[in-house]
Amino acid sequence: MSLRPITIGLTPAQITALLAAEDVKRQILQAWMVNFTPEEKKNYFKLGYIRESFAEKIMVMGEQHEVTIPPDVDFDTVKMQYKFYQDLELIRTDKADNDELIDCLLMNIGVVLLTSLNRIYNNANELSKKGNYPFSEMVKEAGQTYAKSKKSSGTLFSIVKAGQMTINKIVSKSLFINSGTTVLTVNAADAVPSQYKQDNAITVNPGNSIALPVGYSAIIVSNLSADTAGSFTVRLKK
Repeated sequence: MSLRPITIGLTPAQITALLAAEDVKRQILQAWMVNFTPEEKKNYFKLGYIRESFAEKIMVMGEQHEVTIPPDVDFDTVKMQYKFYQDLELIRTDKADNDELIDCLLMNIGVVLLTSLNRIYNNANELSKKGNYPFSEMVKEAGQTYAKSKKSSGTLFSIVKAGQMTINKIVSKSLFINSGTTVLTVNAADAVPSQYKQDNAITVNPGNSIALPVGYSAIIVSNLSADTAGSFTVRLKK
């Protein structure tokens, strides 16, 4: 799935409603609150996902064949409990879906936002190289913060529109991060032994990353955009 543009954010009223919905769930379920110790969770013989199909078959059998119900089992209560279980599963699944939706949305916004932030940084960095500006120190600090980021640690490069550049002394299996807004391709440079080279270029879309193949100690990066400069990060040997 491709990224979607983010042109409007949540309103204060929407945030309040979303937070309130979780509070409503919590308040309703509070009446059935139960706490198990980790040991108890291990010891109980739980229904669980694997046995749900078993439960479904037994419920159908009980509904259709009353003779299967032992005298001391209140099947109406069993049906209520089964429905309760299904309802809780529905609620949990709904929450999981919401969490997944939020996680994906966070990733989408993060990629879109970071792409814009990187463009601003790259532009300011290029300006700072040409002279001393009031924001030059901020650019320096931002660059240091970026370099310390665990996920994106490495050296940040800019690549001109429709440009190609060779980067040497790559850390083995380094993470290559496309931090710009253009599609980049990566090929093994001439310095890479032939047994490690791949026939096809590796395409890295904006906001995405790849672990460079084993043996890729030098790479050729190409910017496929004819009108926009790109940027990427990769770790270099000291």
